[in-house]
Amino acid sequence: MAEQTSLPLGIDHKNYIKTLQGDGKNLAWKQFTDVFWNSDALRAGAKNEFLFRRGFLRDKWVLYGFDDNDPEEYLSDFQAAQINQANGIYANVLQDRMLLNHTLADYCVVPKIHALRGLDAQEVALSGEWAAHHTDGTGPDLEVLIEPLLAGARGKVEVVNISNGRFEGLGKTGDMKLLSDITRDWSKAARLPYLFADNLQQGPFMTGLHAGGQNRLSVILTRNLDTWDPVISAATLMIGTGASDGRLTLARGGLSAPVDLVTGTVGAAAGIGAEQTVERHDTHPETGAALRDLVVPEWQEIRAALQRIMDESSYMRVAMLDFTLLADGRLGLIGPSQLDLSAVQVHQPLLRDPVFAETMRKLTL
Repeated sequence: MAEQTSLPLGIDHKNYIKTLQGDGKNLAWKQFTDVFWNSDALRAGAKNEFLFRRGFLRDKWVLYGFDDNDPEEYLSDFQAAQINQANGIYANVLQDRMLLNHTLADYCVVPKIHALRGLDAQEVALSGEWAAHHTDGTGPDLEVLIEPLLAGARGKVEVVNISNGRFEGLGKTGDMKLLSDITRDWSKAARLPYLFADNLQQGPFMTGLHAGGQNRLSVILTRNLDTWDPVISAATLMIGTGASDGRLTLARGGLSAPVDLVTGTVGAAAGIGAEQTVERHDTHPETGAALRDLVVPEWQEIRAALQRIMDESSYMRVAMLDFTLLADGRLGLIGPSQLDLSAVQVHQPLLRDPVFAETMRKLTL
């Protein structure tokens, strides 16, 4: 077994920033600093200084239990912002939803993209069904996910239903032009183009977790840089609640349940309770549905599919992806992961994984 390694934390941003190379890392540092000092999760002064110098946002003291746990085992928020850059010139493949759809179409079910809406240009129809709804309202009924072209924290994620050239959703009904105009305004606000794509329908296992929205299987795939073998570093079920929304994360009210990488067995789910404390749940706190000790169906087939993605995509070093499980058991791609890494590390520090830690050491610092 490889010797266990971890990244050298104890980063002093006041000095470390002087060594950063490239616009990407400088921008990440500026974004981290802005988020840190403007967050509501205030802590005692000494803890603030400790967290800031090590690149952790303020909520991580409680979420990661730093009164008892070793921070050196945890990937920091600042370091997490560098993960996708480990893929070098191919980083955009794992951020751009259209590129990712094309890349993974042979490995899983990918949603059909119907249209692209840019900041100022006209909407571009990419499917005959979408064009028909615009012209004469004869297209088939569609359930459409509206989301930014590029994955990230900015922008809205919404679902609408399209029928007879009209939409229903967003608290409104109207024609296709109104939907396009609304999305144009979102695009300008987020400074990102938007996609209209099929909203893949989750199967019975995922619906059983929580029926109020689309639950996700979020995975982190890594490559052993010595052997080039694919490694599944983490798998987490993100489960909706009455409070969670389209960006399903712990911070937005969701639940996170770890999946055993060998057996597919689900562990107790974590959620953020009062006073930003972590609460553990064997059953869903709202519905009572069993969570702990469930087994993800067809887990061995899912593992093989995930390993094949990395094995045959040799340019990928690290991939963070979101899937749903369809009724026939196949993986359905949701897109680049929305995964808040606290949803993983609230169960298991990422830097305990020697392959993941060494990949981060070599490629991001």
